Amino acid sequence: MTDDQTFPVGDDIKSNLVIPDAARERYPELIPKIIESTAMKDDDERNYWFSVLPIMTDKQVDELRDILSPQGDQASEKAKESFDLEKAEVIRREHLSDYQQKESVSRKHDYDEAENLLSALETIE
Repeated sequence: MTDDQTFPVGDDIKSNLVIPDAARERYPELIPKIIESTAMKDDDERNYWFSVLPIMTDKQVDELRDILSPQGDQASEKAKESFDLEKAEVIRREHLSDYQQKESVSRKHDYDEAENLLSALETIE
């Protein structure tokens, strides 16, 4: 996996977006829409959406697509009001916590398996 990439936006060289690999891989069609959207007030908001995009539910991604659609630009304020950013952050944290727990269990399993293999090799000698 490559590192997240930073992209200059428009004419403002100081303006950079960090797009996680997972967002680029899972939702490549949304990247340019987020970058070009007038519904996003600034690059901080774009970076926020890029960071939460990989852990959003399908329903949330559909809502974001609606916001980013040409018709959604016109109704973006209403759609943004219905999408609670604080709720999205809570969901992101929950998903992150779940992921970290699963990763911990997986590492322990791998460690235990390696220990068992080493023990088996020692009995062969």
